Amino acid sequence: MVKTGTIIFDLDGTLIDAVELHALSFQHAFREAGVEVDMKSIRDRAGMKGEEIVARLASPDKAKEIYQRKSEWFLENLDKVNELPGATRVLETLRQQGHHLAMATSGNRRVLEAVCRKFGWTFGFSVTGDEVTRGKPDPEMLLKVKTALPGPYVFVGDTEYDRQAGETAGIRTLLLGGELKSLDDLTGMKLF
Repeated sequence: MVKTGTIIFDLDGTLIDAVELHALSFQHAFREAGVEVDMKSIRDRAGMKGEEIVARLASPDKAKEIYQRKSEWFLENLDKVNELPGATRVLETLRQQGHHLAMATSGNRRVLEAVCRKFGWTFGFSVTGDEVTRGKPDPEMLLKVKTALPGPYVFVGDTEYDRQAGETAGIRTLLLGGELKSLDDLTGMKLF
């Protein structure tokens, strides 16, 4: 019998292939606001809360407008977002095994809900970057999940920010491209 627990997922780069679309969305929004930012500066911050990325790269008087436009542009281009190979199948298999599924994403609630509608995904609990004071690598998101769903816990992500957040929260953390070669690895390994 499989020991069950809560598996917490990051979204971008973990379940969906949208990191580049996020970078393009930021670049588009910065340009519309008259702020030139190179793509490397944006990509280097992948995994951070969007508001934090904007705050570090633009003046405070333009930050809110830039972040709003970035989110709008991303949603307008949601048709370009694909799930990573096997994401839906793996989520369903883990659910059938009796695991609780949670989401902890630096993205905002509107984007998460649109992505979940597109792919037909549901999570027992989710927390987004616009619902916390501090984004990853701070563990605040993961600690919120721990208060909502039963342990033990595993966090699945793809960035060093994810690893730091998981370790600080005291949660076993598995990274795609690291411990996990693909999402399919989750269905056959001892998680807890």
